[in-house]
Amino acid sequence: NCCRASRKRKPMHWESGVTGEVRMSRHCGMSRVSIFAALFSLCSSVAWPEEALNLIPIPAEVERGTGWWVMSPDLTLVHETDEASRATLLVSEALESAYKVRATRVHGDRVVAGGVFITTHHDAATLGREGYELDVSTSGVTIRAQSGAGAFYGAQTFLQLLSSADAARNTPAAVPCVHIT
Repeated sequence: NCCRASRKRKPMHWESGVTGEVRMSRHCGMSRVSIFAALFSLCSSVAWPEEALNLIPIPAEVERGTGWWVMSPDLTLVHETDEASRATLLVSEALESAYKVRATRVHGDRVVAGGVFITTHHDAATLGREGYELDVSTSGVTIRAQSGAGAFYGAQTFLQLLSSADAARNTPAAVPCVHIT
């Protein structure tokens, strides 16, 4: 019996006069410190947006915005360069496979309302050759990179965000508004 075992062993704070509380925590098999540590661990994991988004690899920076970008059935994917075109092809194939959405791919220099824009004309040296910026707002998605590799990784992150939506329901998927680098 758990209660007999706790009577045989003296609790750590037996002399403190708080025997009822100590016996209760021994009976439950957890000390107050263990309970606090478990609750703190649970709460701290909820507070980190990159963990909540479950992205691999974990981005350098994640800023959560307010609202959601909702994918429309007549989605337009805009690419500015040939390197970006390969990333839009990847996204369009993934969307068709998972969501049965036939996205229109076009060449252009800006995001179309509600669409996705991918460019490799980004001059921020801080990103590095394979880095990217992903901006998701209620009005559209923009992926900026310096190279095709960066555009590919940005597209993969966007697809990870999108895959967290329930594709099986055949309803428009949504992505939280976010800025990722």
